[in-house]
Amino acid sequence: MTCLIAELSTHVAEQLADGFVWRCWQAMDQRLASFPDLSAVLQAWEGHAGVPVRQALGALTGLGSVRGSDDQLAAMAALVLMGGGVRSTARDLADVCEPEDVVVAMWLEIRRAEPSPGPSVGRHLVRRTRQRLLREHRPERERALRLVRLDAADSASLEQCEADDSGPETSAAEFVDLLAWAEQQGLLASEAVGLLIELVAEQRAGATATEAVCRVGVRRGLAERTVRRRRQLAIEVLRRAVPDYLAATA
Repeated sequence: MTCLIAELSTHVAEQLADGFVWRCWQAMDQRLASFPDLSAVLQAWEGHAGVPVRQALGALTGLGSVRGSDDQLAAMAALVLMGGGVRSTARDLADVCEPEDVVVAMWLEIRRAEPSPGPSVGRHLVRRTRQRLLREHRPERERALRLVRLDAADSASLEQCEADDSGPETSAAEFVDLLAWAEQQGLLASEAVGLLIELVAEQRAGATATEAVCRVGVRRGLAERTVRRRRQLAIEVLRRAVPDYLAATA
């Protein structure tokens, strides 16, 4: 896969070598104005240069989107920038699909992106790529979806809707995707999302439910009773949201 991304990067660089296409793109989207060429964007991206480079990715994604300027070369440039996200997704889903599947899925998400995406486009592309791959390569996922629940002892755990053989990493990925979707839809505040993720992470690291609540409460400066109450409210929101989430990502 690394070779594939490298070959794509070389091809894009050759197509942009004379600078004409890049100047045309700059004229079409001012978010590229501060970068003299794609290599400058790549350098800033690798150096985590902040909002301007994320805006540049948004510009290239919009230019490459079918709903934007439908420029396949711009879409290829965006895919080159997303190489790190492609590699991390391939590692996370190694038991689900092949690396080449991740490249194709990311390409498709770039092509179907909003015509003018914002600075969070990189994160959204990675999340949607993961969702696409999980849909396509684990069609039984609706049965495998695990949700946080409160049992009779008031403990939080991952509950399997129906028994299957999917692993804990896939279940955790599904849960994170559900949380991200709920936050994007405005169903959960980022504070509630963070609290649930911390609780689940503590339990996956070996803590009991009570220990997880205690540790998260200490970190956040909250009483244990407050943590439990906020957890329960968030879980109820997620339970009600599951049918809509599955329909939206089907």
